[in-house]
Amino acid sequence: MEILEGLALVEHGSMGQSYYLTGDLEFWAKRWLDKARQWFLGEAYAEGYVVLEGVTQWTEVDLALRTNGFFSTRRMVVVRDGTWAKRDAQLEAYRRSADPDVLLVIWDKKPSVQTAKIFGPQATIELKPLAPAVFRRFVAQEAKKRHLRVTSDAMDLLAEMLTRDAQQVIYELDKMALYDPSRTWDEGAITAFVPPLPHDTQLWRLTDPLVQRQTGLIIKQAQELLKEGKAPLLLFIVAVRQLIQLNHVLSAKQKGQGVGEFARQEGLKEFPAKKLWQYSQYWTRQEIEKFLERAAFIDRALKSGYGDAESWLLSYLALLAR
Repeated sequence: MEILEGLALVEHGSMGQSYYLTGDLEFWAKRWLDKARQWFLGEAYAEGYVVLEGVTQWTEVDLALRTNGFFSTRRMVVVRDGTWAKRDAQLEAYRRSADPDVLLVIWDKKPSVQTAKIFGPQATIELKPLAPAVFRRFVAQEAKKRHLRVTSDAMDLLAEMLTRDAQQVIYELDKMALYDPSRTWDEGAITAFVPPLPHDTQLWRLTDPLVQRQTGLIIKQAQELLKEGKAPLLLFIVAVRQLIQLNHVLSAKQKGQGVGEFARQEGLKEFPAKKLWQYSQYWTRQEIEKFLERAAFIDRALKSGYGDAESWLLSYLALLAR
C-alpha cells in the first residue's frame, strides 16, 4: 500500500501486529513510525521503543521482542536493513504467533520481494514519492489541519512548487500559519511568500555562529553575506529554519531519542546533526517559540517593504544571539 493508506490505518486505529516498510524516504518513514509509536505505546512512548540497525542475527531481534520495560509491557521494535540468515522463514514463523503486546516493523531501504510476500499487501507500506494528484491532496490536507484558506489555483501552484518535497510542505505551511492564519492565500500571495531556497554552501557562515549564539560573529557574517549580494529575506528564512530544526532537536531529546534517530528523521547527515544536537544546549523550547512568533512580524515587514530590510534582519539576528 502507499504511505497515505498506511497513515490512515494508524489514524483509524486498525493496525495489525507487524509491518514491512520499503524505501528510503525518511520523511514518510518518520511520519508513519511516529504516529504508530504514539498509537501503540501511548504513555510508554519513550521506554517501549527499540530501533535495531544492521542486525545480522535473529537472536538480537528475538531478544528485543521478548524484553519488557520497567513500566510497560508494550514494545515497538523497528529493524532497519536487517540481513540475518533465514530471515524470511523466521519472520514468517513469528507472524503466525505474534505477541499482541509487540508491534514489529521491518524497514528495508531496498525492498525484498520475498519479505513483501510474507507480510502481504495489507502490511507492506511503500515509502515512495507521491503521484502528483496524491501529493496535491496531501498539501491540501496539511493546509486544512492548520486552518489555512488557500484557493484552488493557489493550492495547485503550491503543490507544483514543492513537488516531491513533503518536508518542505510542512515548513512552508507552518510559516504561512505563523504569518497570517486568517488571510485567504491566492496565487499572488503564494508566489510572493514561498520563495525557492537555493542550495548555497556559503550560508553555513551564518548558521554556524547562530546555533552557538555568538552575537558578534552572527552580525559580522550576516553583514558580509549582505555585501556579497545575499537577500535579507533569504538570510531571514535560513535563520528561521535553523530555529525550527533546533526546536526539533529539543523535542527529540524530550522524547528520549538519540542523535542518530534525530538525524534520520530530519534527513540530515551525521556531522550537521551532531552540531545541532550539541549546540541545542544553548536554547530552550520556550524561547524558540517566542522567536518564531516574532519572526511572523519580521516576515510581514520584509515582504511588505515596511522599513529597511537589512535593519530588520540584523535586529532579529541580534535578538536571537542574546
